Amino acid sequence: MDDITDLALQAKTGNADAFALLVRRTQGEMWRYVCRMTDNQRADDITQDVYIRIWKALPSFVATSSARTWMYGVAHHVVADHVRTISRRRRLLENVGRSATPGTLEHKFSLEGAARSPRDHAEYTVIEEFVTQLNTDHRAAFVLTQVLGFSYAESAEILSVPIGTVRSRLARAREALVTQIEAAEAV
Repeated sequence: MDDITDLALQAKTGNADAFALLVRRTQGEMWRYVCRMTDNQRADDITQDVYIRIWKALPSFVATSSARTWMYGVAHHVVADHVRTISRRRRLLENVGRSATPGTLEHKFSLEGAARSPRDHAEYTVIEEFVTQLNTDHRAAFVLTQVLGFSYAESAEILSVPIGTVRSRLARAREALVTQIEAAEAV
């Protein structure tokens, strides 16, 4: 059993110190996932919501998979709820005849990493923008497998879909990215 799963099982029994350590050990990676799936401006609040929901859901954690995989499943649902709320709010504003504030729904995608040359940074920024333009399901499969390194099986569990669905979403994400890159290079 890994350390994160052990901490989750301890926290499940009401051990607040174990939960605090669980949060400290996973918070950076969880924040980066939330940020990649939503936007920088709301990532802190959404990540906090993720941990609140994890705390409330701990009694249902049975350790049939790793706690990390289970936690990302919870995070996926919190992010999906957030995206639905934003979409409803935007539709409401459009129906009322107002337009959303510029940048409100702007998505950011940033990776931690080594220093890049200005050219690499510019190319990287373009790729980040292309990833943010993927539909939510495809972006989730791409970020989980290609950025965070989850296996297809873990990603399927996180997203509550079959492995084949993860594979097809990832394939569609890759196709969309290739199309976007080719179109950008043609200009």
